[in-house]
Amino acid sequence: MAAIEQLITSYNDSIPYVWTGLEVINSSVSPATNTNWGYFYRKGIFDSPTYLPWAPGNPSASSTYNRTLYKKADNGLYSGSSTTANSYVCEYEEALKQTITDLEQKCANLTSSSILTLFVNDVCYVLNPVNKNYKDAKVSCNALSGYNGHLAHIRTMGELWVAEALRAAADVPYARIGIEKTNTSITDVYTGWYLTTPTDQPILATFLPWATYGNEADQYSMGIKGDYPKSFETIMSSGARPFICQYASVTTTTTTTTTTTTAGA
Repeated sequence: MAAIEQLITSYNDSIPYVWTGLEVINSSVSPATNTNWGYFYRKGIFDSPTYLPWAPGNPSASSTYNRTLYKKADNGLYSGSSTTANSYVCEYEEALKQTITDLEQKCANLTSSSILTLFVNDVCYVLNPVNKNYKDAKVSCNALSGYNGHLAHIRTMGELWVAEALRAAADVPYARIGIEKTNTSITDVYTGWYLTTPTDQPILATFLPWATYGNEADQYSMGIKGDYPKSFETIMSSGARPFICQYASVTTTTTTTTTTTTAGA
């Protein structure tokens, strides 16, 4: 806190608030619960702090107040909405230093006033705010020359956090991902979901943090919405939505081997 206060004072003493890296961990738990806050890293992991110098009356119990600001005048933390524009303080650690790869450089060069990117664990995630239906979005992850892309496969909490960070930064209510129901005859809304690409064999999706409402049996594509960590909601395939792509240095293709057994063998 002292370092942030000194930085603000040295740079521009008129700045009232700055964003910190403290966020709500679980949207299903009240933000007023101290143990529901953590300092997030880009890999989706977080540290649960023991030192939380909240200003009086904070944190708010409002579910939309899920981020944290430092206020110099009060020398304390305030919870706030992620859609509010404020200054921010970044921290860089020597221990997190990494070699810049060709993919990372190309990923960073994609950033514009509309497209948002994150490079995490050697994967480039790109949120394209152009609204597309599922069929068109599925074949639109071709922005990086030399790399095969596909709609984002979210298989862990860390990957979900990356996708949610992009969705929130783009300020869109939904973002398409690469999970679909390949057999539309399955009537159970919560089964039959697969990770897919335009070329590889589908892989059964086992990580499905369903939203608490909004899931319909006649909707066969998937998106995330702002209820982290209960983020997955079914979306009409024909509906136009922004979408998240991912690009990796190595493309993994999954094949299926069929064994035939002869009767009487």
